[in-house]
Amino acid sequence: MPEEIDSALNPQTLVYDEDLLEIVYLCNGALAQDSPYDKTYYLEQIMNRSFAYLTRDHRRKVEDYLG
Repeated sequence: MPEEIDSALNPQTLVYDEDLLEIVYLCNGALAQDSPYDKTYYLEQIMNRSFAYLTRDHRRKVEDYLG
């Protein structure tokens, strides 16, 4: 029972290790002064990888937030 309550109050999403590692690499690339791309490139890559894990409901919330 406590596990059901926890998952209802604190839902979680599993993320592949490699995706998480790539996101961290991209964050470092965005902050490095000698990166081959500009910061926008890295932010877009991070957003693309992160967006893949969102549910339809979460994607609607993002659209509402931006709209």
